[in-house]
Amino acid sequence: MSVVERTLNRACNEITGFSELLQRFERKISILGRSKRTFENYSRRVAALALHFESLPTDLHPEQVKDYLFELQQRSHSSSQSYFKHTVYGLRFLLNSENLPYDYLHLPSIPKEKKLPVILSREEIWRILQHDGLLFEKNWVVYAKRPLGGPKQVIEYLGRYTHKVAISNHRIKNVTEQEVTISYKDYKDQSKTKQLTLKNEEFTRRFSLHILPKRFVQIRHYGILSSSRKRGKLQRIQKDIKVVRPIIKPKTQHKKCYCCKAGNLITLHVFGQRGPPKAYLIESQIAPVN
Repeated sequence: MSVVERTLNRACNEITGFSELLQRFERKISILGRSKRTFENYSRRVAALALHFESLPTDLHPEQVKDYLFELQQRSHSSSQSYFKHTVYGLRFLLNSENLPYDYLHLPSIPKEKKLPVILSREEIWRILQHDGLLFEKNWVVYAKRPLGGPKQVIEYLGRYTHKVAISNHRIKNVTEQEVTISYKDYKDQSKTKQLTLKNEEFTRRFSLHILPKRFVQIRHYGILSSSRKRGKLQRIQKDIKVVRPIIKPKTQHKKCYCCKAGNLITLHVFGQRGPPKAYLIESQIAPVN
């Protein structure tokens, strides 16, 4: 028998009404589509709370709940421990399923731990590329789903990152021999547009961070779309699966005649805004018929 089963059986045997409360709790979680693992975590913490006070969690006074949560915080090194979180979330879910208010309990919010991203150095990246075994020691899982808009929206989104420079010209406000002034959005201050002045060396350093290292490319084609296979093999695959390639007629630079819609108009002369010169008008005049 597992630890969860022993805790639940003990609470059902020692606490009057806990068995019925647990059945309603399990039915509510199942209806909402929560996993079995979620029910085990929540019910185990709720059962421990009931055994601690020898009473149903729904009958506890707010001060009792506060004292219990405070004791859990003292046991844990930080408030982000899983046991404390599951106790808080399980009690919230239980009171909500019983149509009981839980705001008056003033359950503390769970702060999220802020961690800096792990950035590899150039030496570490080069060492990984040199040893293929390091890449295959870990199982890589690719998460992909259908785009919300369509292929065009995906290409447009990726194009913003693959075909744009680190900073646009309109954001560079002033350039001197010592400093560069740029504009930026301060998202911590209601996304207000502000200006920042940097030394030329610092501006160059920040700009260089967006330059890819050697042997790194922004777009890489694999499989049948790779450079060595898309000529010849791609056409054979399209022929085997009977892909009909549309015939694109080459566009002509000549405009069609507005009258017959068949002949092409050929440009003989181009005049300025003031019209044709007088010499051209005299030469092009048709002699009167006698």
